[in-house]
Amino acid sequence: MASPAEYLETLARKINDNPQRAGISSGKFQFVLSGEGGGTWTLDVANGKASVQEGPSGGANVTIEMSVADFQEMTAGRLGPVAAYMSGRLRIQGDLGLAMRLQPLLA
Repeated sequence: MASPAEYLETLARKINDNPQRAGISSGKFQFVLSGEGGGTWTLDVANGKASVQEGPSGGANVTIEMSVADFQEMTAGRLGPVAAYMSGRLRIQGDLGLAMRLQPLLA
């Protein structure tokens, strides 16, 4: 299973390879993942180009909080983002509409 950092790099490549399909031209997403292998990463999309930095970033439009285990389950397609959110395993702060645009790219 990919580490959160590896997965987020893959997500950035998906956005960069096809920005029109991604439907996200700009936004800053901060991922705060708890548990073993956890940490904070920022996915920054500007003008259809995405990059990932380790560590918190000021001015995030969306902050996504969850455990590393749940993040890996979600990115493997075994835990739906909506189910995770409704059960409290996924917490989102900020622009919920922007966060929803990320959903199709997560699995």
